[in-house]
Amino acid sequence: MKFVSLVFFLFMFLSCQAQLLNPNQSQDNKSLGAIRQLKFTREVILGNIIKNYLENMHFSKKKYNDELSAKSLEVLIERFDYSKRFFLLEDVEELRKHKWQLDDALVQGDLSIVNLAQKLFMTRLLIIEPFVLKTLSAAMTFSENDLIETDPKKISFAKDMAQLKDYWGKYLKNEVLNRYWM
Repeated sequence: MKFVSLVFFLFMFLSCQAQLLNPNQSQDNKSLGAIRQLKFTREVILGNIIKNYLENMHFSKKKYNDELSAKSLEVLIERFDYSKRFFLLEDVEELRKHKWQLDDALVQGDLSIVNLAQKLFMTRLLIIEPFVLKTLSAAMTFSENDLIETDPKKISFAKDMAQLKDYWGKYLKNEVLNRYWM
């Protein structure tokens, strides 16, 4: 049933687009003039399909509004960095500035918020990767009583790079211990 509905929406969209390409078929050129100015990119099409699906076909009939936008942004952050080992608090705050805009951006085909999340993640990854390689190639000391919380629900994002690197050092020691001595 979902597939049939999706095909129906795609068919309706394509038929509307065909009408836009042939203005002689239209009786109301004034309203179509505004629609013709829209660029029907893949992102715009998918964003509108998702919006229509959530509002009309989802079992809970989700309202596509700012509240859903804020929740979606939190899910986006969680999906990029569930374990809170890459983003800094400032990165998360930068993304949260856009929490009320995600719904509108998706319908307009604007993926700049997602691209920003990816850019921030890749920036942190490129900083952490050499640190991990350097830490693993050096001799580790296990004489200290280090404590580490690994449950992402109980920790928060690091405030700065020093705190993030400290967490990674403890995390790597924990992984080495678990892998080779347990």
